[in-house]
Amino acid sequence: MKKYLFLIFLFSSLLIYGQNYNMTNSSISTCSGIFYDNGGASNNYSNNLNLTQTFCSNVAGQSIQLNFSAFNIENNWDFMYIYNGPNTGSPLIGTFTGTNSPGLVISAGSCITIVFTSDVIINAPGWAASISCVNPPPPVPCTTCETACSACGFATAPTVNQVTNNCPDYPYTPNLTAGQTSTRCHTFTAVNTTVSFNVIINSTCQNGNVTNFSWNLQNASCGGIIQSGTLSNLNFTNLIVGQTYTFCYTFSVPTGCYHTAHWPYFVGACNTEPPLVVNASRCGPGTVTLTASGCSGGTINWYSSASGGTPIATGSTFTTPSISATTTYYASCNISPCESARVPVVASVAPNVTPTFNPVGPYCSGATIPALPTTSNNGITGTWSPAINNTATTTYTFTPTAGLCASTTTLSLTITTPPAVTVNSPTVCSGNTATITATPTPAGTYTYAWTVPSGATNPGNVASFSTSTAGTYTVTVSTTTTPSCPSAPASGTLTITQPPAPTGLACYQTATWNATTCVWDVTGTQPAAPTGLACYQTATWNPTTCVWDVTGSQPAQPTVLCYETATWNATTC
Repeated sequence: MKKYLFLIFLFSSLLIYGQNYNMTNSSISTCSGIFYDNGGASNNYSNNLNLTQTFCSNVAGQSIQLNFSAFNIENNWDFMYIYNGPNTGSPLIGTFTGTNSPGLVISAGSCITIVFTSDVIINAPGWAASISCVNPPPPVPCTTCETACSACGFATAPTVNQVTNNCPDYPYTPNLTAGQTSTRCHTFTAVNTTVSFNVIINSTCQNGNVTNFSWNLQNASCGGIIQSGTLSNLNFTNLIVGQTYTFCYTFSVPTGCYHTAHWPYFVGACNTEPPLVVNASRCGPGTVTLTASGCSGGTINWYSSASGGTPIATGSTFTTPSISATTTYYASCNISPCESARVPVVASVAPNVTPTFNPVGPYCSGATIPALPTTSNNGITGTWSPAINNTATTTYTFTPTAGLCASTTTLSLTITTPPAVTVNSPTVCSGNTATITATPTPAGTYTYAWTVPSGATNPGNVASFSTSTAGTYTVTVSTTTTPSCPSAPASGTLTITQPPAPTGLACYQTATWNATTCVWDVTGTQPAAPTGLACYQTATWNPTTCVWDVTGSQPAQPTVLCYETATWNATTC
């Protein structure tokens, strides 16, 4: 799935290549197979790796060939180092990162060594390379140099031989005068990876008797100049044991001097292996402590460059200055007078990643709030504090899991408090209207949902309305936020007042309700007593019939004598 470019090649090569090899700390003799990172063909490689893998040809006289068909590691944080030999003391072929593939790599000898380091948080698909054995590369034309040993003197007999095939024991005494230049060469076969040398030059000037001194080291099999230097550096490093080299040096005789003799010789016993080193890493800018071991009886020197310069520290540990980017340092084992090849030690600086989360909430006060996620959008795990509070807006702090290159971050969770609300309870006289009003606290923009008594019209989403229907009016007030948070229901009662009609009214009186004055108006008057009654009649008010009752009758005519006449006197009755 990860090494797509390699799949077709792999399929077509199944009958050619044998076993697959995932990167480990090991040494393998083979001439076939596929070399993967430690994730194999399908997975990314792991974080925090420091692995060394050596492949050696199992066919005598042939070199190991690695053909990288896929290469993708984290750029400038993860590194592959390829050495031209059986260990990390061999010459460094190159350092590779990102998608800068090594391509086709062929060892000069029978072995090749690969070191891979990764930082602590980010990985990538890695690599795939086919393994095969081929004839060594053909030699290239030699540079012009005098015949070996034509100008060499003698070699000392150190306790542990550095070289074989040393030159005869005699000084070379050319006839050189002031201003003349001499170039002399000889060959040797290395039995160690580091060789120290010196040159004795005698002249009539004694001290300060040479100028323009320089040297170079060539592969005696015609490989061109490998190393070069001056009087300040008289060491050959990263040599391949068993290989023959040609050593040439040039000097001039100062004015006023006459050269009498010169000869080179090898000094000391240099059987010094490089130390075992451990890469280290940190999160964000700061110091990194690197460690090295295995330099028994000597001193571990630390350098800021692969060659040249002076040690920046000594000892089994080295604490770097504050660094903000991954930096490679170098360590060597110095057993005087010899010093091993320098091996790279990587101080990785991984950036502090800020965890990211999607916004959460808001929620209504008292709502059930789900647990906050313990893995960020960008894959950082950790914990939150304080505990969830569903009654108040709170800022929560995310603390990444220990050991991750990540910083703390915060997340604010907003809690919306529902409003409180009251409803008035008016009293009005019958026939009048009243205003029902909901008053929320705090003041603001809300939605209103009313429940009204039977017979009343529901006003809808309003804070206040008029009605003439008595009864209980209930409202729920909600925020206009998302989510909408409702208040507890609140109620008010409209009371309609009308006293009973007055009693004890006269039959001629009428009671009428006055909605304006909120009282009963009593109207009607007693009819006047009737007039024109005879003197013998009496008018009496009858409250039952609500009329005047007229009573009385004219007295009967008296019996009179024959001479008398009876006449009614209406005046005297």
